[in-house]
Amino acid sequence: SVSWNVKLLPTSAANSASGDTIERGLASVVYLAENGADIINMSWGSSTTSRLQREVMAYAQGLGSLLVTSAGNERTSDLQYPSALPGLISVAAVNSTDRLTSYSNYGMSVDVAAPGGDGLRGLRSTIPSGYGSKQGTSMASPIVAGVFALVKSLHPQWSNQRLVEQVLGTAAAIDGL
Repeated sequence: SVSWNVKLLPTSAANSASGDTIERGLASVVYLAENGADIINMSWGSSTTSRLQREVMAYAQGLGSLLVTSAGNERTSDLQYPSALPGLISVAAVNSTDRLTSYSNYGMSVDVAAPGGDGLRGLRSTIPSGYGSKQGTSMASPIVAGVFALVKSLHPQWSNQRLVEQVLGTAAAIDGL
């Protein structure tokens, strides 16, 4: 990853037996926040939100977790959730030349972009059978979460607001995306 001197607490919001459900993802966020996670990455989302989702995000933020989430892979500026919720860091995907990828969502709800793989240039990731090449904003989001973890490891006393100001305030401006 892009960080060191950090502890990871991986969880799985879905598995082959349970399917991908938002409820399992929300349960993972609660579990992580209640167990002291400073930064939580969420590489999932949809075009709708719910009261439960908004309450879980507010609860995790209230416990001190910084929430980083993928912007989505529909190539739209339409709002996606949870990434469009207040206080969450929404991450788009760029290619190796800092151009928006062909699949990445974009728009006013996106806060920052990171490499997400493009075409034949996917990013290496764990998959059920070992490692493979993947692409998507779900690949970009953990990179940003890792940057936040790196800054947090250097400045453990900083508030989440200060972390956000530092990371987003020093990111290269590519507003044309």
